[in-house]
Amino acid sequence: MTDKNTHPNNKVQGLAKRLWKQHPILSNAILMVVAIPVMVYIGLLFVDLWTHHGAKTVVPNVKDLIYNEAMAVLDEADLQTVIGDSIYDLSKRPGQVVDVYPKPGAVVKPGREVYLTIVSFSPQQFVLDVPLTDTSSKQAVSYLKSHGIRNIHMVLVPSDYEDLVLSIKADGKPIRLGDKIPVTATIVLEVGKAANPVYETIDDAVNAVLSDSADTHSSEEPEEPDDSPSMFD
Repeated sequence: MTDKNTHPNNKVQGLAKRLWKQHPILSNAILMVVAIPVMVYIGLLFVDLWTHHGAKTVVPNVKDLIYNEAMAVLDEADLQTVIGDSIYDLSKRPGQVVDVYPKPGAVVKPGREVYLTIVSFSPQQFVLDVPLTDTSSKQAVSYLKSHGIRNIHMVLVPSDYEDLVLSIKADGKPIRLGDKIPVTATIVLEVGKAANPVYETIDDAVNAVLSDSADTHSSEEPEEPDDSPSMFD
């Protein structure tokens, strides 16, 4: 019968214990040399699983679909749906997909985010953050157009001040500073028309006189030539 103390495994364990006690630094170095490759292998294996290494899927064409339909198609392809942007277009259905990124047909990894541009369900709005009353009509129109307003009408009303915006309405309702205005709104500006306008500078007065003079001459009808016989004929 083999003695437990003479068993090969016991001898190896005893040798390892003596080595550990006599050379602890060397023992730790040996353990690190063995452990590092194992840890690297486990890490690479985890990364492959996490990033779906080698797995591929194709981005389906969901353009012109409604958002809910597009999301179902992308989910079936193991892709995530993200609304990247929205536009307002009266010629298209609300929620309709008008652009896709990555483009349809692109080969991507499963779980990839696909960004959709859809038609918004309500028109875009902006906040009136500057007062438009008591400004010139040119300034008011320029501000409104810069925010996407296209339906702008001006109504002249008697006033002591020429070309001064007296009130502003959106779709027939008065608006004030801080109100939200849809870009599809019809804007009506009431602009002052003075009987005797007051000009800030002499140049403004001269330009106004020249403009009125030009309008007067352009509106006059040219005299018709006299075709009656002359006494000298």
